[in-house]
Amino acid sequence: DQILTVYPNPTNGKINLSLSDQHGMQAVISVISSSGQVVFTDKAVIDKTYQIDLRGMVSGFCFLRIETAGETITRKIVFNQQ
Repeated sequence: DQILTVYPNPTNGKINLSLSDQHGMQAVISVISSSGQVVFTDKAVIDKTYQIDLRGMVSGFCFLRIETAGETITRKIVFNQQ
């Protein structure tokens, strides 16, 4: 079981993520709005940390989904726009 770390959370737009037990892992990264719309998607290799810039999102929450070869991990992200 992989541990996904997402920080800062709450955020004002930039989030960092890392998978604790495997670096260099290929993943599909998606951000889904509270209404279910995919607002960001990327295929990437997560090596140490991966940064997503979501500045411009309205205050509220969304879901971060990481899909790797054998697992899907979802985290709730809270946006606090100033």
